[in-house]
Parts: sequence; C-alpha cells; structure tokens
Amino acid sequence: MLQMDAQAGDPEAQFRLGKAMLVGAGVPQNVKIGIFWIVLADYRGHQGAARWVKMNGGVDIHRKRQKPATKPRAGGDALLAARR
Repeated sequence: MLQMDAQAGDPEAQFRLGKAMLVGAGVPQNVKIGIFWIVLADYRGHQGAARWVKMNGGVDIHRKRQKPATKPRAGGDALLAARR
C-alpha cells in the first residue's frame, strides 16, 4: 500500500517509503532508491524530507566516487596568491 501511494505521488508515502528502504524496514533495503524517494518527497514539498536532505548535506545520487586528493604542487600556494 505504501509503495502504491508513493508511486501515485503522495509525498508522505514517498518519504516514509524512502526511510524504510534506507534500513530495510518491511521492504528490501536499497539505499540508492530510498534516497531517491526522499529527494522526490522533498521536491514535492514534504517538510520532513526537506529537513532530512538538509541534514545530510544535500543529495546527489548520480555522484560517482571521488578521486583521492592529490598532493599540491610545490609552490602552488604562491601561484594562487600571485593570481589574486
């Protein structure tokens, strides 16, 4: 029932389904799809979903793993200062 309501566009159902999917409560656990439902509920104006997204630093489910940070080049800070 919850999934049908979420698919029909009910923001409360979308938020509740998303939270359930994050932890696998009554539905198969799927973090990526859980985040999708929460972000969709936020987009549709659900206040709880908006708080969740804000507390989690915004969400970009299409973001790929970040590359490891590279060591700065010698004198890199001086170059940046010179450009200012």
